[in-house]
Amino acid sequence: MLLKHLPCIVSSATHQIQVGPNGQLIFEPSTIDIIVDDSIQFIFTGTHTATQASSSDPCKRASPPAFDFNSNGQHTFNTSGVFNLFCDVGDHCQRGMKGVITVSSANSTSTSNPTSTSTSNPTPTSSKSSAFTKYNCDILLTVIIIMVVTCFT
Repeated sequence: MLLKHLPCIVSSATHQIQVGPNGQLIFEPSTIDIIVDDSIQFIFTGTHTATQASSSDPCKRASPPAFDFNSNGQHTFNTSGVFNLFCDVGDHCQRGMKGVITVSSANSTSTSNPTSTSTSNPTPTSSKSSAFTKYNCDILLTVIIIMVVTCFT
């Protein structure tokens, strides 16, 4: 039944980025596409940071950074935009430890002033994944409404 997918309309997903897995100077994944209200959970191995970089220099801290973790933490992205990510320890960024988080809204409109919220040291949670995006859920809700109206008229 289609109603079992209805919760995806109001739910957001938590995605994980591994910071320095297996002693490597990388973020895994190094690029990720998410939607507004999704969260990224940073899982650390070793001494690193997960810091928002400026839009002009991928190895320079944004001013002010929307997120800056040096241990496990979770960040929720409240608006669409492109968020550069880097490790601010030593020469890690210059050696390739950087990435990009692209946040899209349901209608794919971006904003020039992305906002977000962060939480340090959250309790680890499992990532949610769904074949439905918020856009797909809007379509699904429309189909359900049409079906209900048709059944009762």
